[in-house]
Amino acid sequence: MKEWLSPQEIADLHLPDTPTTKQGVINRAKKSNWKTSTSKDGSLLARARSESGGGWEYHISLLPKEARKAYARCQLSVQPDLFK
Repeated sequence: MKEWLSPQEIADLHLPDTPTTKQGVINRAKKSNWKTSTSKDGSLLARARSESGGGWEYHISLLPKEARKAYARCQLSVQPDLFK
């Protein structure tokens, strides 16, 4: 399961309680201070993208609870052989 997503990737997933446009996700990230959010161990939950085009990518733990659940279900349905 991919743990780091760009704003466009988040928007394209159409997850519950999550904006469905790249700009909407960027606005949510700014409003919620995602770039300075940290995990319990102090690790940053946002990082600069290393791929062409730049920008940021965000750890899935920053998404709302229902969005994280839906994302996990989606990933499991795409990769059913994980549990074989």
